[in-house]
Amino acid sequence: MTVERAEVEDVLPRMQALASRLWSPASRHHPGQLAWSAAYGEPEVLDLGPVFLGDTAWAWLESRDWLEVCGVDADAVSDVVRAALDEAADEVTASVLETEQVVVDVLLAEGFVEVDMPWFTHHHLDLAELPDVVLPEGYAVRAVRPGEHERRSSVHRAAWSSTSRVTAAAYERLMRTPPYRPETDHVVVGPDGDWVASCCVWLDAATGV
Repeated sequence: MTVERAEVEDVLPRMQALASRLWSPASRHHPGQLAWSAAYGEPEVLDLGPVFLGDTAWAWLESRDWLEVCGVDADAVSDVVRAALDEAADEVTASVLETEQVVVDVLLAEGFVEVDMPWFTHHHLDLAELPDVVLPEGYAVRAVRPGEHERRSSVHRAAWSSTSRVTAAAYERLMRTPPYRPETDHVVVGPDGDWVASCCVWLDAATGV
């Protein structure tokens, strides 16, 4: 199989399309998660590595020591993983779900060793069964509006870390990255007008997830 080497900004839609096509509750990658990983910081800060693509799999060196893999065909996954490892650091971490058995088997065959951390989990629920939002008196929830990238990045940093890579310029870039939608990016506004919480929801229209 021919493996194509490309920069993530040039092939992100193709990566997202494959992740969407292969998505199931047993799959790690979602188009929104890929958008976040590719755009949550400014390019010169993230220093993202190359993507190696086949027709039915891709491997992305998000950094030289961090590998993301998507695919369900063993031969295709093996080809893109080997291509990525040729350019990776001497020690590389890959995060996969234990349900992604094809990817797990390929990584083990390439010398990876399973460790307990870091870990990632999926939680699934039907949105029709969500309870109504109940907020303390004086608080309100609303969607982010176009042009509010500075305040939106600020509330993110306040909740996570003052050294977060999510700057105003980075969030403005993120808001231009599909499948971002302002109407599914929400903040909680306090009685004094300050933004005190946030949650960005990424909807994959093809799967409804």
